[in-house]
Amino acid sequence: MSRAGRVRYDPDARFTPGALVVRASEVMALLREPPALGRARVVVLPSQLNAAENPIDFDPRTYALAEYLDDHTGGPRGQLACDLGLAQFLLDNAAHSLDPGRGIDHLRECAELHPHNGYLVNASAGGRLKRARVLILAALDVPVAGVDSGLTHLPAAAAHTVGLVYASAVPMGAAYGNAGPRAEHVAKALLTAQYAAAIRVAALSQSPVDLFLMPLGGGVFGND
Repeated sequence: MSRAGRVRYDPDARFTPGALVVRASEVMALLREPPALGRARVVVLPSQLNAAENPIDFDPRTYALAEYLDDHTGGPRGQLACDLGLAQFLLDNAAHSLDPGRGIDHLRECAELHPHNGYLVNASAGGRLKRARVLILAALDVPVAGVDSGLTHLPAAAAHTVGLVYASAVPMGAAYGNAGPRAEHVAKALLTAQYAAAIRVAALSQSPVDLFLMPLGGGVFGND
């Protein structure tokens, strides 16, 4: 968030991709690994649609950053690996049901869809997705200064920085009201919009960029 402003769409711009590879890694190790000399690194980090990493029924008055220590999925571990002040800021400012209409909400300008504590629910009840109204939060130049992979101590200083793009899949299944072709369409469109926005964010860098598109929603969210 050190460079405020929207990513402007340029229909005449051309993107020349570099090598595309699949990498099996662990998010904390990936973030702590220094980028190659002269290159920047941007990582799509799993979160919710409020840019935090919280359960669907969380209460912001009692849910603290320490809760991440017991969650070993990619989102919380990625948050803990980087600047803890940023992670706390996201928790403090995430949209939630106790104060509707306020806080970080990637679908705030998409009036047809209404996340609950960052989780998109009931998308099969007639929701639509207007790509021009999907927002995304990215933090650039974030110090990798969080806890180590053993969750035991902080480093003396950050050796490098990374860019983080916060993105979320749609939890599929009848329990969330997200079953059937309509919900599947929304889920696919939302993933496409967020990954495309991540490429746009990476393009803000003045250096060559290694962009890591972490998979979203392939676990308990049930995205095929």
